[in-house]
Amino acid sequence: MTYQEALILVKSEFETLRESSHNEIVLTGLTYDGSCGFCVSLYDQDGKAIITDLGETKEVFDEVEKETWQALCEERGFRFNHWRIERDFNALDDVHAFIQFLDELSDRFFTLGDDD
Repeated sequence: MTYQEALILVKSEFETLRESSHNEIVLTGLTYDGSCGFCVSLYDQDGKAIITDLGETKEVFDEVEKETWQALCEERGFRFNHWRIERDFNALDDVHAFIQFLDELSDRFFTLGDDD
């Protein structure tokens, strides 16, 4: 699906924030850790729409090893590409799956590094 087609679909259900001519942030109202908001971005990659976190998830959970990210993404039908979580956009269900995946990652990794 083209980026413009995907953008119309996404905007039918979500508020977005234009970051650039090839990138629109999907506003979810959810956070990784209570303060850092989920990064869900609809991105134009050579005319094709993808959903990506722009590498923000690994910045929040920087103690997680690359191999762990790769395995988790692969298990759930995502790619871990240059430290970014990605998925091709084919339907709104892809956005919902992406948000759910970020939520699951947050539940899993939020307590890492806690000294308590």
